[in-house]
Amino acid sequence: MLNETLETINNIQKFEEYIVFDTETTGLNAKADRIIELGAYKIKNGEIIDSLHLYINPHFAISDKISHLTGITNDFLKDKPFESEVFDRISMFFGKIPIGAYNTTFDKKMMEALYHRNGAVFNPLKTFDVLALAKGAGLKLSNFKLKTLANHYKVDKDITFHSALDDAFATFLVLKKLEEHYLLTPVGTRIAKINSIQSWEGYRGMKRIYINTDAGTVYYDCKTGVWAGKDCEINELDTEVLIDEVLKRTKSAS
Repeated sequence: MLNETLETINNIQKFEEYIVFDTETTGLNAKADRIIELGAYKIKNGEIIDSLHLYINPHFAISDKISHLTGITNDFLKDKPFESEVFDRISMFFGKIPIGAYNTTFDKKMMEALYHRNGAVFNPLKTFDVLALAKGAGLKLSNFKLKTLANHYKVDKDITFHSALDDAFATFLVLKKLEEHYLLTPVGTRIAKINSIQSWEGYRGMKRIYINTDAGTVYYDCKTGVWAGKDCEINELDTEVLIDEVLKRTKSAS
C-alpha cells in the first residue's frame, strides 16, 4: 500500500547508514547451497561511502548452469578463500546496520546460513526490499527483474547483471529512482490496473462489486453507494479513473 511504502521510503532516508547488497550462490537452498560472490555498498546521506566485494570458494563444484548464469567457473574459484577465511571481513562490514537488496528475503537467508556456519547470528537493525518497493510503484513492465527495472530507469549502462557487485550497484540506483517516484506521487493519484471484477450479493439486499487491482482489492457497496478498500487504502487510488474503467467494463460485459 502506498502509505506503507512511503513510510518505508522515509525510514530509509532517515537511516544514518544502510547497506545495499547482492549475492551470487550455488543454488536456491540456503542450507545446502553457498554464497560464491558477495557485493555490498554502504550508503550514507544517499551516497556510497564504502564497498565490499568477495569471491568465495564453496568447498564443492558449482553447476554448469550457475557458471553460465554468473560467469563464475570452478577454475576461477579454486584459489579463492573459503567463507571461514573472510567471515571477519563480512561481519565487520555489515555490523548491525539496516540492509536492503533486490528480493531481500533470499539474500538474507543466504547470509543467515553463512553466519550460522561461522558461529554467529546475522541480525541487521532493519531490512527493506527494493523488489517490493518496485512492485508497488504501479509501473507497466513485462516483468520485475532487476535488469528490467534498471533499463526502465535508464541506469543499466555498463552493468553486468548476475554479478553481485554490479547487481548491488544497480539495486542502489533503482532505489534512488523509486525514492523519487514515490515522493513525487501524491496520495490519491495512483492509477490502478484492474485484474478482475466480481459481484457479490448477501442478505437484506446487500450487494457489492469487488475490483481486484494491482494495488489490492477495493469494492463498491451498491446499497450505501460507498467505495472502500478490502486490503488496500482506497484514498491511495485515483478513484475517478477507477470508476470510469469499472463502468466501461461492466457495460461492455452486459
